[in-house]
Amino acid sequence: MYYRIKFLTLLFGLPLLLSLPAKAQTVSAATSHRQYEDNRMYAEAAKEKSLLTRGVLAPEYEFLHNGTWYAETKEFKTGELLYNNRMYRGVKMNIDACKNLLVVNTGRITATDRNYVEYAVIGGEKYVNLQFGNKVKDAPEGFCKLIYSGDVSFYSLVRKTLQSSPGYHNGDDIGYVDPDYKDAVQVGMRSVPVETFFSYSKRFYAVKDGVCYPVKSRRALLKLFDKTTAKKLKKYASSRNLDELGVSLEVYASSVLSYWRDELREGAE
Repeated sequence: MYYRIKFLTLLFGLPLLLSLPAKAQTVSAATSHRQYEDNRMYAEAAKEKSLLTRGVLAPEYEFLHNGTWYAETKEFKTGELLYNNRMYRGVKMNIDACKNLLVVNTGRITATDRNYVEYAVIGGEKYVNLQFGNKVKDAPEGFCKLIYSGDVSFYSLVRKTLQSSPGYHNGDDIGYVDPDYKDAVQVGMRSVPVETFFSYSKRFYAVKDGVCYPVKSRRALLKLFDKTTAKKLKKYASSRNLDELGVSLEVYASSVLSYWRDELREGAE
C-alpha cells in the first residue's frame, strides 16, 4: 500500500514538477523580450536624437570683435525643426549668418547639416532652406525668414561678414545697437582699438512658380506681375500710403501680396 501511494504521488506530481521549469523559462523569456524591446526603442530614440548632435561643433569666433555672427539675436530660442524628414520639437536653435548654418543647443552647440534641414521655427519665426531638395530654382544659400506665404512668397535673408576697419560701427553696421560695444580694450599699458566686426546686411527674395527672384526694391517686386496687375498693385499701394519712405519693404510686400491674393487673384477666378 505504501508503495502504491508513493507511486501515485510521483505519477500525479510529475506534471507539476515538469511544468515548473517551463513556466520559469516562459517568464524569463518574456522578461528578456521586454528588456530587448526597451533597449531597442531606447537605441532608436537615441539614434534619432543623435542626428541633431552628430555634426561638428558649431564654429567659434574666439577673437576680439564687435557685433555677433547670429542672424537676429545671440539668444537661443526654442522651436521646432524639420530635419531629415523628421519633426523635432522643443529644440533650442539659432542661425549662424556668417557660415549660413542652423545650430542647436543640446548641452553643447553643434551645427546641423544644411542638406537635411527643410525649415525651422525659432521663437515663432519660420526660417526656410530654399535650397532643400532643389525645389526652388536660383535659391540663395542660407536660411530665409518667411515674411509672407502664398503663391508668391516673400523672404528676408540676413548675412554677416567678418570685416576689419577703423571707426565706430555700432548700430547699422552690425545690425543692432550693442550696449557692450567695445571701442578698445586695455592690453597691458596699451589701449588697443577693436576694429574687427561682423558686418550686417539683409536681402529680400520672392518665390513665384518655383523660381526665386532677388527683390531689391518695390519696383522689382511689381515686375513679377504682368503690366495690368502691376499697375493695380501700384495704385493700391499708393492709396494705402505704402510708397512713403518710412514703410519697410517687408510691410510693402506683405500688404501688396495680400491684396493681390484676396482681391485681384481670387476675384479673377
